[in-house]
Amino acid sequence: MTPEKTYCYSYQRISSKQQRLGDGINRQLRESKKFCEQKGWTLDTSFNLTDIGKSAYHGHNLDDTAQLGIFLNAVKEGLIRTPAVLLVENLDRLSRANISDALQLFLSIINSNVSICTYADGMLYTKESIRDNPSGLMLSISIMFRGHEESEIKSRRIKSVWKKKLENLKAGKIQHKSLAPKWITIEDGTPVINEEEANIVRLIFSLCIDQNMSYAGIIRYLRDVHKPSVEVCGKYLSRLFKEPRVLGYYIPKIRENPDNDRIKAYPAIISEKTFYEAQAKINSRRNLLSGKPSSKQVNLFRGLLRCGECGGPYIMSRSGTKTVYRCKEKYQSKNGCQQRSVLAPKFRDILMHMVSVIDSSDMLEAKASKQKIQLAKQVEIKNAELQDKKSRITNLAELLETGSKIALSRITALEQEVETIETIIDQLTAQIEDLSSSLLSKSMTTVNYFHQKFATDSLSDEDYFPFNEALSTIIKEIEVFKLSEDKQIIQVKIHLKTETDISAVVYKKYKAEIFRNNVFASRVTATE
Repeated sequence: MTPEKTYCYSYQRISSKQQRLGDGINRQLRESKKFCEQKGWTLDTSFNLTDIGKSAYHGHNLDDTAQLGIFLNAVKEGLIRTPAVLLVENLDRLSRANISDALQLFLSIINSNVSICTYADGMLYTKESIRDNPSGLMLSISIMFRGHEESEIKSRRIKSVWKKKLENLKAGKIQHKSLAPKWITIEDGTPVINEEEANIVRLIFSLCIDQNMSYAGIIRYLRDVHKPSVEVCGKYLSRLFKEPRVLGYYIPKIRENPDNDRIKAYPAIISEKTFYEAQAKINSRRNLLSGKPSSKQVNLFRGLLRCGECGGPYIMSRSGTKTVYRCKEKYQSKNGCQQRSVLAPKFRDILMHMVSVIDSSDMLEAKASKQKIQLAKQVEIKNAELQDKKSRITNLAELLETGSKIALSRITALEQEVETIETIIDQLTAQIEDLSSSLLSKSMTTVNYFHQKFATDSLSDEDYFPFNEALSTIIKEIEVFKLSEDKQIIQVKIHLKTETDISAVVYKKYKAEIFRNNVFASRVTATE
């Protein structure tokens, strides 16, 4: 190849993200650029060929999401100009896999009219050089074999170390404090609860479940009142609520524990019921707040509004610079629905007036049962537990291809647990259905309390979820209909679970007449 026609692509790789703190990538870039200049080659930088945290031993750098994998696919599809040179520091940057797989990769590259050059030793491997001088192939095989052997030895050592650590953990012995959470201290290798730290964690779960506080609310409360030693942030709370460390489990990474099984390593500081109840609470709150147009515009009626024209969800979203309520199917599925859009603040104001018309006597008409609410709460907790089990099955399933017998046995056990939980959920649901429809006076108290704070503009983030939850126990659905009269915009119907209806006809300028069971109740004008 003449220098004018020699295009090369420099590939850099480091095995772990922690290595970014070093100079590995920058060093490889500097050396490859210097080598190209010495050879008079043209370095094509239009293709990003840097892989960070991609293992060549496991072949992760050849995945479709890895830069080397993407580059090689581009070569196969004729998107890379050839002949070309793939420039690497050493052959082990390309692969540290077993020799048969590494050799197959090596030959597939040079057979695609892309030469391989290792600038550390100045070796250039081409299809012609391998054909004319097989010793070059023998050299490449020995280098790749050495790279694989080094990785294999390192892998065995790491596995041996972690096997010993995991055996100690299973035996209730922790050799390193880094394996234990903040609320666990190590005394002669035995994990012991630090009650002061544990009480902070218990308080966090209590604030989530009993006070229904958001992450932001919990952080503010702890910083203002308790000022814990742990740096409390959203990421810390997310890990706390998701990971079963509070139940005493240590979950090794897959490389540390091929069977991905959690280990009972230290004492639990809360019960499983509390752990899953918190997850259920967070999931319910997320359903209310996710997808909101802005932090100041919360959909208080999320999950309740329906388009009366097509039956689709009537959602709150952004339209240009305004926030509106509109039919989701009309704007996303293009189903031909002729429903109108309405300004969210004004429509919300009207809905709040309609809610204020609901009388306590409406609630007394229902044969309320506290047991139904308690059962529904148990179903939420069991559903959170069910999702946790299913997630663990999904993670373990990925290991079946490696032939892990323990992974297979754990999946079988988890599937049996899933079946048991699903049976319990069915039983709880059946009990709920057997009970007559019930609405507690507490729901009306919550709604009235929220309405008072809404009217005085004194709401906080912690008020939204209880209000929406209370509405869900009172209201069956809210339908929005388009009206044909020029002066009328829409008609809204709130269907209570007690078979009582609150309706409103909304006119232009958002003036509305509100009716209770078709009897005039009040007339309002939205002021939002």
